[in-house]
Amino acid sequence: MKNKQLLLGVLPLTLLLCLGACNQNKNTNPSGGSESDSEPQKREPQFITELPIPTSFTQACSEKGSVQSVAYKTKVYDINGEGTTEVTKRADVYLPYGYDEDKAYNVLYLMHGGGERYTYWLTEQRNTVNVLDNIFYQDLAEPCIVVAPTFYTGTGSGTNSAPTDIFQYEFRNDLIPFIEYEFSTYCGLDVSPEKLISTREHRGFAGLSMGSMTSIRSALLGCLDICAYISSMSGGYDASDNTGEAGFALIQEALTNRFKNYPVKYWINQNGTSDMALTPHENLKNLILSEMSDMFVEGENFSWIKFNGGSHDYRSWIVGLYNTLQVFF
Repeated sequence: MKNKQLLLGVLPLTLLLCLGACNQNKNTNPSGGSESDSEPQKREPQFITELPIPTSFTQACSEKGSVQSVAYKTKVYDINGEGTTEVTKRADVYLPYGYDEDKAYNVLYLMHGGGERYTYWLTEQRNTVNVLDNIFYQDLAEPCIVVAPTFYTGTGSGTNSAPTDIFQYEFRNDLIPFIEYEFSTYCGLDVSPEKLISTREHRGFAGLSMGSMTSIRSALLGCLDICAYISSMSGGYDASDNTGEAGFALIQEALTNRFKNYPVKYWINQNGTSDMALTPHENLKNLILSEMSDMFVEGENFSWIKFNGGSHDYRSWIVGLYNTLQVFF
C-alpha cells in the first residue's frame, strides 16, 4: 500500500498451505513441453479449449500471491451517471507473488455474475488463486494485480437499475482511481483522467454472465478510453436471442464515433456449447466479425472460444480466466 490512510479495511485471505513446489516447473506450457531458458521468446496465446482446466493449475503453488479485501468510497449512480448518496463498497485484490511496490503492474478487473458478491472470484472460488499463482509461476502470463469488485451497491446483491450499464461510472470515477493510487500500477500517484487514458493499455476488464454483459455495456461502451482489453465470458450484450442486432448497433456506433481513437487491443469471447447464454453471445460475435472486420480480426485482436460441453458455471469460467491472461497486456 502506498497510502494506508485511504485504505478503510484490509482483511487477509487464508490460502491453502503447500509443503512442496508446484507440480510443473517454470517455462512449462500446458501440454507439458518446455521452453528454452537461453533466449527470450515471443509469448503466443496457449489457449485451453477443453474442460476442465488441468489439475496442474488448481493445486497450491509454492510461490503464492496474496488476497486482500479493501474498502473504498463510491456514489450510488443512476443511468445518467449522476450520484449523490455516498456508500462504502469492498473489493478483493490479488497481489502476485513477490509483489514489489517499486514495480508497475497491469491491472485486471474481474467481475462476478448475477446474484453474487465481490468475494465470488477470489474468496469463494478458492481455485482461482491457485490458477493465478500457477499461471504466473510457469511464466505463461505477466504477473498482474487482479481486482474483484461488484456491480451492486453495498456489499451484497441489492437492487440497482441496470447495474451492468451503471457500473461504468463507479469504475471510472471511484474504483480505478482508488485501486491504482493505492497499489503499484502504471498510474503511479497520478490518477487524473489524463493519466488513466495514457495508461489504458495496462488495464483490462473481464466478467462472467451479468459480469460479461458489464464487460460490454460498461467497459467496452463506457470506458474504452481508459481500458483497452475486454474479456466476455458466458454473455453477450444481453440475454435475449432477439436483440443481438440492437446491441451490435450500439457497439458499432461507440467504436466508430466516441471511441474511434481508442482501439480495442484485444477482445476475447468465450462460451460453452451447453451454456444457456450461448445463442445471444454467438449471434453478437458473428455480427462483430462480419460487419466490423476493419476493426476486429480473429486471432489478432479478437478470439471466440467455445468449450465442448461447457455450461454456465465456474468450470468454464476458470478456463476462461486462464485464456484471458494469455492475450491481455
